[in-house]
Amino acid sequence: MTSRVIDLRLRKIEKQRHANRFDRLSEEELNDEINQGLAVVCFGFPSVNAAAEAFRASPSLEDHHLAEQLDWYIGYVAEERAAGRMN
Repeated sequence: MTSRVIDLRLRKIEKQRHANRFDRLSEEELNDEINQGLAVVCFGFPSVNAAAEAFRASPSLEDHHLAEQLDWYIGYVAEERAAGRMN
């Protein structure tokens, strides 16, 4: 592969990366976006854990995927709190 082809591919990747609106957000803004999304997804449930349990019990494959994502988030928050980086 020539360096010209590699350069073109790298430019394409960089352009795609800059097209992501989340790349331009500060950490605080990104946290706000995540919290707003969680509020929508977990509306009607007393907690994120309760929402994950309900989605896991659903027969829908999409709900199972959502439950897995919520489980990951719950684990991430627990790790961050244990490390003192989140309250």
